[in-house]
Amino acid sequence: RRQPTRRRSRETRTSSGGTARADIWSFQTRPLPDNRFLFVREENGNTDIYSSDETGANLRRLTTSPFVETAPQLSPNRDRIAYTSNATGQFQLYTMNRDGSDARQISLLPVDGYANQGIGFRWSPDGAQLIYSSYNRLYRINRDGTGLTT
Repeated sequence: RRQPTRRRSRETRTSSGGTARADIWSFQTRPLPDNRFLFVREENGNTDIYSSDETGANLRRLTTSPFVETAPQLSPNRDRIAYTSNATGQFQLYTMNRDGSDARQISLLPVDGYANQGIGFRWSPDGAQLIYSSYNRLYRINRDGTGLTT
């Protein structure tokens, strides 16, 4: 993080019509690291999703629930991460922003089945949909959870 820098003093009008002098400050934040590597780590019996850059630096924990989050996949346009969680008792499909914010469940049918416990899903090539299996059926759903089709 960079320290804020004082640029100059400026006179401004107040809401009551008077004037006041105030300092103008500016600051710049560091860019969000390009954490392209997604992985799952188990700590104290809890499984969460993490990201890092190619050197392993900029380690960032993306999920913090007491349930199992697993199988993270970055969308083809690199703006969202799809993953599964067993927060409902069965693995469901979720998406979140690359920084872990805006997590939302998008499936109602479990990503589960015969030898498929939360891992049987993929992004469509354009990143607009996800394809997943639930037992013996294959489903397609829009990235926002609408438009479920078999």
